[in-house]
Amino acid sequence: GKPDFSGRFDAGTEGLEEARLFDLSSHTLAREALDFALSMDDEGYNTFVLGEDRSGRMDATRGYLTAHVTGKPPSDDWVYLNNFRRTHKPRPVRLPAGKGRAFRDDMAELLPALTDALRKAFTSDAYADQIRLAQEETKEKMDASYGKLRGMARSHGLDVWSGPQGLSLVMMGEDGKPVSQEELLALPQEDREKLEKAVETLNPAMIEMRATARREELDLTRRVREVNRTIADETTATLLAELEATYGGHQGLTRWLVELRSDILDNLHLFQGQAPADHADQQSQGQGGAKTVTQGPSELTRRYAVNLIVDNGDTQHPNVVLEPNPTYENLFGAIEYLPVSGSLHTDFTMIRGGALHQANGGILVLRADAIAGQQVAWHFLKGAMRDQEIRIEELHRYGGVPLTGTPKPKAIPLDVKVVLVGSPSWYYRLLSADQDFRTYFKIKAEIDPYVPTNDEDVA
Repeated sequence: GKPDFSGRFDAGTEGLEEARLFDLSSHTLAREALDFALSMDDEGYNTFVLGEDRSGRMDATRGYLTAHVTGKPPSDDWVYLNNFRRTHKPRPVRLPAGKGRAFRDDMAELLPALTDALRKAFTSDAYADQIRLAQEETKEKMDASYGKLRGMARSHGLDVWSGPQGLSLVMMGEDGKPVSQEELLALPQEDREKLEKAVETLNPAMIEMRATARREELDLTRRVREVNRTIADETTATLLAELEATYGGHQGLTRWLVELRSDILDNLHLFQGQAPADHADQQSQGQGGAKTVTQGPSELTRRYAVNLIVDNGDTQHPNVVLEPNPTYENLFGAIEYLPVSGSLHTDFTMIRGGALHQANGGILVLRADAIAGQQVAWHFLKGAMRDQEIRIEELHRYGGVPLTGTPKPKAIPLDVKVVLVGSPSWYYRLLSADQDFRTYFKIKAEIDPYVPTNDEDVA
């Protein structure tokens, strides 16, 4: 057949089996070495494929590796989720292939549905009745305490006046208004002394009344918040039940979904545009209006977003990933920044994965000369193989001023085979120059530059 150096031969004749360059006897030792390396789970069994230039070593290797993984289940998806308790350390979660995309889309659909359901719940007659009942009960208690204090004050010839500064004891004039300071000073000395004595006698009751008023206000706020939480809990439980049933069995998501439900109840203002407790509290004090909320829908979307950094929903087997330009960012990913009002903003939704994330669970293929030219990436790649985890470091920010809110993503477990492809000269150069090379690349798969002209190879 006619070789196309893609690792395959176009037989050109129907019925002939498809052949690969690695089927040639010149590739026998390389094939056996690759098979051995791929079968070993121990650390360090990565491979360097040696082949002369223009031998088709890269295409042949990729073709052989792809054939090796064909038929095996695809690698998992990976998502980063908000860590509600430690927002600067977003949480990575592993999901079966295709589930990451589904979970992201289901969460995106949940938010508007939940917003609408909560809006209806907090504008319902049942909710208004509960708030009204709490306010009326508080008002009755306050009126009773106020009436008792006012009766005590009148028995001493005084009254209780509610003004901008709160409650105060005053002497009422015939016109029903408090006597002015000038009029008090014009009173006889004996009357002023009686007034001062009466005020002194009533002061403890006034202090207790103020304390009682504050307690009742706080109790009303607490009761309203409890009503809000109960209503919201019932509403969210219905909408989250299906999500929990679908994804609750996946490791890492069960706990997060519980935390999600709790966080929603703690941040109802993100869904309503104003905090219900504050609004009810203002109504109880006769102030009216709504509290201005700085968080908008964009924060709501970001807070409960699913950052899908590895999507294997369309793959049929573990990935064989070739990274032609293995810089640190291309291998390990990066955290992006967005300019907002003259400053830089970032969060967990702006974490981007690299080739290692895509190859996780499969095989990463690199050109030896390319990775040798990236000393920083080479150093961290060896560290990732040693620790068996992918950790995103912002190397460009070392020594710089830290930015508030910059996430420090938790590391993702790494399970990957690394295959370097290059000429013999690069193999021996790395072997002599890097004392760690033999530790992490224990297998040498060498392609013989000569092909025997036997019947099998010709066929």
